Amino acid sequence: MAAYSRLQAFFGTVPAYPRHKLEHLHPRYNPEANYETFRDSTTAAQLVMNPGLPRLSAWYPVRWERGQRIVYARNPYYWKVDTAGNQLPYADEIEFNVIQDSQVILLKFMNAEIDLFGRYSQASMLQTLKAGERTGKYKIRVTGPERGMTMYLNWDAPNPSLREAFRTLKVRQALSHAINREEIKEIIYQGMLDISGYSFAPQSPYYSEGAYRKYTRYDPELSSRLLDEAGFVDRDGDGIRNLTDGSPFAVNIDCLITPSMTVDAMQLVAEHWAQIGIKVYINATLRNILWPRRTNGEFDIHVWSLEGPADPLARLNDWAIMNPTVPFWHKDATESAQPWLYEATDLIKQAISTVDTVKLREQMTRVRDLHTDNVAAITIGSRYHVWGAGTRLGNVPMQNTAATAFQGWSRPIFHEQIFIRE
Repeated sequence: MAAYSRLQAFFGTVPAYPRHKLEHLHPRYNPEANYETFRDSTTAAQLVMNPGLPRLSAWYPVRWERGQRIVYARNPYYWKVDTAGNQLPYADEIEFNVIQDSQVILLKFMNAEIDLFGRYSQASMLQTLKAGERTGKYKIRVTGPERGMTMYLNWDAPNPSLREAFRTLKVRQALSHAINREEIKEIIYQGMLDISGYSFAPQSPYYSEGAYRKYTRYDPELSSRLLDEAGFVDRDGDGIRNLTDGSPFAVNIDCLITPSMTVDAMQLVAEHWAQIGIKVYINATLRNILWPRRTNGEFDIHVWSLEGPADPLARLNDWAIMNPTVPFWHKDATESAQPWLYEATDLIKQAISTVDTVKLREQMTRVRDLHTDNVAAITIGSRYHVWGAGTRLGNVPMQNTAATAFQGWSRPIFHEQIFIRE
């Protein structure tokens, strides 16, 4: 593990946190410091956006105006070169402006005020973008399908009775079969969705079509039967099933208030689950409220629109028990995980330290099946990604990945091969 951890660290932009830059924040080295300040000063945002922290990435932050913009400059010591031996990146500077409204982002891109657009694009924008493409200011691309909206059930939900329900396999199977994914595909994604369950995506070398589609058939009758068999029935005849303590089978779904398609999709899920006797409350909120609830395990169901079947070896903490507080959907897994998750964790730890490709395939195939068969989470599907680039940019790829696990489109700062045309 130690050898792997050192190697894996170099896949990111900050392979290690330099003591000489951060020790003044840590109580171990500075008696006047405290852990609360250290934690607040070393968040992911602080480490990526604060100027002055050494890094291996193509650019480094030089100016951060909180809530307004951040400017990155070219790293003169970057280690990559192009095929002609020219040092990358080509661009001298990249500027990110903070814009709260996705429609404003769309308009600014169409007016050539923004060069790259994709992080907050939606399928519903495609027709508008294609119509404006004739101006010659930009080119639109559609790639995918990959990643999608995933509903993480909290296996350590604050309500013990709900926790018991979520840990019951037939309940998880029922919840998945009760979702009309085809309806969500057509209404929310305008057909630009590849229906799937929680398994490895087609981009994975360990992909299986059967695993990818498992538990995705819309079958509310099957869902009702599974819930009955699991003992979650409507005891008082009010149309809502009851948990084992007699309380209503009701769940709170946490999701981002923007983009609106996430909320819209969850409203459809609420209707689907109501048909099988489960009450849903939607908690649509801002990211700075949603994310702490996720990391602290203070949720029933957490929805994230850009996750799902990504590469587990690039997101270890979502797929395995890598330390006592992860995965976030089962923070007590170290003490109370079901045998399948312990097995998956052991296999992942073997996989990240082996060089035997035959063993690696065996291990990852088994990890895939363990997660898929046990419905660790519920994925709606893998979406197609609408994105675009201004025509003043050169060397923009025609195909791309949106997966953060692969440092893709959601992080355009990694596109060091892009240049500005004269």
